[in-house]
Amino acid sequence: MSGRPLDRPEPMLPGFEEPLLGWLPGESFFSLCSRHHRYWGYRLASDTARVLFGAKRIGSGHDLPSGLDRFEARILGRLGSADSIARERTLLAYYRAFAAPSETNAAVERMKSQNVAHLKLRLGILTSRFRANHPLKACPACMQRDRELTGWAYWHLEHQYPGVWICPDHEQPLRESLLKATGIERFQWHLPDAAQFRQVTPPFWTDATIDRLTQFTTTSLALVRSAADGYLSPDRLHLLYRHEIARRGWISLGGSLRLKELAPDFVSFIKPARECAELRAFAATASEAQVQLPALLRTPIEGTHPLRHVAIIVWLYGDGDRFLDAYRQLNDAALLEDNLEEAHPGSQPQAASQENARQAARLKLAELVQRQDLSMRAAATQLGVQTETAMAWASEMGLHVKRRPKRLKDDIRVLAIARLLAGEDKQSVARAANVSEVAITKLLRTETGLHLAWHAARRKQASGKAQAAWLRCIQEHPGIGIKLARAMEPAAYAYLYRNERAWLDANLPAPAARTQGNNSSIRWDQRDLEFSEAVQLAALRLFERKSGHRPLRLPDLLQELPDLKAKLRALDRLPLTRRAIERALLGS
Repeated sequence: MSGRPLDRPEPMLPGFEEPLLGWLPGESFFSLCSRHHRYWGYRLASDTARVLFGAKRIGSGHDLPSGLDRFEARILGRLGSADSIARERTLLAYYRAFAAPSETNAAVERMKSQNVAHLKLRLGILTSRFRANHPLKACPACMQRDRELTGWAYWHLEHQYPGVWICPDHEQPLRESLLKATGIERFQWHLPDAAQFRQVTPPFWTDATIDRLTQFTTTSLALVRSAADGYLSPDRLHLLYRHEIARRGWISLGGSLRLKELAPDFVSFIKPARECAELRAFAATASEAQVQLPALLRTPIEGTHPLRHVAIIVWLYGDGDRFLDAYRQLNDAALLEDNLEEAHPGSQPQAASQENARQAARLKLAELVQRQDLSMRAAATQLGVQTETAMAWASEMGLHVKRRPKRLKDDIRVLAIARLLAGEDKQSVARAANVSEVAITKLLRTETGLHLAWHAARRKQASGKAQAAWLRCIQEHPGIGIKLARAMEPAAYAYLYRNERAWLDANLPAPAARTQGNNSSIRWDQRDLEFSEAVQLAALRLFERKSGHRPLRLPDLLQELPDLKAKLRALDRLPLTRRAIERALLGS
């Protein structure tokens, strides 16, 4: 591109040596940084990164970048706050439409920091079976229009959303960049360039595929735009899915999914979309659909990849607008009962006792017990549910339940409650109280506040065990580095990462030191060669002997090569050995 762009740069800021460009319509944060790189004329991408972020490798992510706090501070917030950029100018704008506010806030904090490691895992992207690399995409017609209007061809954020493969403005397939997401030039700045694209519409993309991808595109954009000030509740999504499949006759009067009927229909629907590489994780056969669909249609869950919701919505409702109309109307239990009656005419008593009407039934239970002073058995009978179910609902709502002692006498009950509050597992408590585990489960469900307190005690115990194991590992093996520490204590690391992240960040092992020369009488270079070869041979023997899919672990190597344990403290002097261990463990 020759000449200066048409948009006028901001004047230079105090202490900032370069002029700033403003946002273009619908532009992504990566695009803005790439335009600055082109405008300023730096030869190296790291030079631009240092100006924008104060470090050469921070902020270069094209989807979920790091260092946004640094960016805001260096340009004095002239282009928006770090928080607003994360939520509105990166792919978090897409994922937050389906994520709980707490998860979105945590993601924003990670993107403000200098390290976004594991953010995709936390958002459920890595475990979704969909591609996690988020390829850069652009529309050739948009590129031409943007050059004429602004002087730039730039990345539109909405084009980058998963599932969006058709330009909403020009109704033509997007083209995919060969850079960044493929690992090529991953730290570079790029703007759309036809020479770096591959055509993503292979010969077998039929009209049906284009039509289905258009539905995915329009629905995805409608859902994300509608959730700009909130998020789509899994509970509401679940209720609407259940209502629509019930209306189609795919739910029995008892509330079970008729998978043999709905699975083939879903496979037929999704088949054209599966021609797109990004969407091939969807079920290809009815048997696969019978495994995938219940996870979405039976229980509302957090952390599901948005593409799965988009597919269900397009399948059941046809487009995002019709679905959003239904979503906005779902405001109270009365409407829910109307929906269930429409789905199963004449079967309201049975349907109301199912999962989708629990909230309405709970409210009715509270009225019967507190205002009408009915016994729990009488209230349960009137609602058409089991007495134990009603007692569990009462416990969840904090209602006091009058009891008639049965198997658990007062002294045994006190003993069981004390042990549960101490965090003992149900089997141990049942043995100590000489009752069945079912009785302990019932006690947990019906004693107000006990279930939450027991879970809190169990979490405290689990945290203590994981912390102790982790500290023991890094204290017994100083200098081992994070990768090998994770390999030695994978369960402890996984628990702490998910549940005690702040504690884990404060107790990470020191980075492995790099060898800086050696004046010792010990020939560490020779020893390093010998041990690295020994580790490779030991790993090969273990691979040949192992059965099943259990990965190789560090204790296995230590058992096969006992002399290695003493060298774990000196891995900073044995770089070849360290790499051999990491390859054996992480590549198994």
